[in-house]
Amino acid sequence: MGVAEKLERLLHRVGVFYFWQIAEWNRRDIKLVDDRLEVFKGRIDRDRWVKQSRALARLPGSVRRPPR
Repeated sequence: MGVAEKLERLLHRVGVFYFWQIAEWNRRDIKLVDDRLEVFKGRIDRDRWVKQSRALARLPGSVRRPPR
């Protein structure tokens, strides 16, 4: 599971490296990232990234959010 290489590079440029990060996004976060996704605009909502990331973040072996 994962994302295409070009999209992965774009996400890394905006500081996204783990599913748990996307799982915590709110509408403001989605807009901020979507505005920087170039040709991938609209994919966050269309592909339900937040919902999918919440499920993926719970899988065994997924990187967990560090304690605050």
